[in-house]
Formats: sequence, structure tokens, C-alpha cells
Amino acid sequence: MDKRSDILEAAAVLFAQFSLKKVTVDEIAEKASVSKATIYKYFDSKEEVFDQVVKAESQQLWDAIIIAVDEAPSVVDKLRAYLLTKITKIHELVNFYRVTQEMWNEYWPYVDSARSEFIAQEKKLIRGILDKGNQAGELNVDQIDLTAHTIVISLKSMEFSWATETCGIPLEEYVNFLITLIMNGIGKEK
Repeated sequence: MDKRSDILEAAAVLFAQFSLKKVTVDEIAEKASVSKATIYKYFDSKEEVFDQVVKAESQQLWDAIIIAVDEAPSVVDKLRAYLLTKITKIHELVNFYRVTQEMWNEYWPYVDSARSEFIAQEKKLIRGILDKGNQAGELNVDQIDLTAHTIVISLKSMEFSWATETCGIPLEEYVNFLITLIMNGIGKEK
């Protein structure tokens, strides 16, 4: 592994354990077994290190989502794979999750671009799933862009563990219910 990767790996562990405010560049250097000067050779600040850690975790999450969605055969399965993978994996990626859930205001300046890029990627993915569903006759979505936006933004609450834990049912069952709700709506059958 190269020094830059060593620094990011060490920083990810420290940020997850102690948060951005409490971790120092000296601690990152010690954990990565490099000098403080080496860190500043690759990064301008501790905040830039954090930004890169969050971007790396964001990429890991995205890669996992793409693999799961690509392996799913139908539109419903693709939506289910998207949701299950996102919610399961996001809680594993401590720094990305912390930004999502805990100290949003503290971290916002450092990760705004990563979060915006991730949301744009999610919308594009959902648009693609909806479009394929229309083409395959599985769906009848008139406003694909608006629907994709609504799905992505509406599901943001599921990133918070309390949102799924408080209903008292397993995550997979919750996601299946949500997919049924999206696919069938709440209107009375005609």
C-alpha cells in the first residue's frame, strides 16, 4: 500500500472512533506510521483527509450498490437490492454514516460535494431502473425524473438507524414492505 492510502486508512479508523474534531494530524501520522510532514505532502489539512475518507467510503458504498443492482433480475428486485444494500452497507461505513446521521452541521462543509455527487448517482441509477421497467412493461412511470428524485430523497430517512429500528421488524421485511408500497401505492384497487 502507498503512503497516501496508509494515511487514509489510519484516518478512517481514528475519525470513526473519535470524530473529526477530536482527531489531530499528529495522531493520524502516528497511526499511519508516517511523519506529520508526510501527511501535509499529500493533504492540505485534516479536513481534506476527512473529505477523502468520506469520498472513499462513498465509493465503497456505491460499488456495493451497483453490484447488487446489476445482479438483480427484475425491476422490483433491483429496487430491493438498491435499498437493502444501501441501508446495510451505510451502517458499516462509519464515517459516511456519521456524516449522514450524527453531526451533519459539523461535517457539512467538508463533505457537501461527496454527498451531492452520491445523491446524483442514486437518482441516475433509479432513473435507469424505472426506464428499464417502463421498457419491459413492468412499470408505467410517466415522470421518470421526478419519480427518481422522489424515491431517492424520500428514502433518505432510512439511512438513520432509528427510522428502521423503531418499527420493530427486520430490515429486509421493512424494505419488502416499502417496495410493495412503492409498486402498488396506497390507493384502492379499481
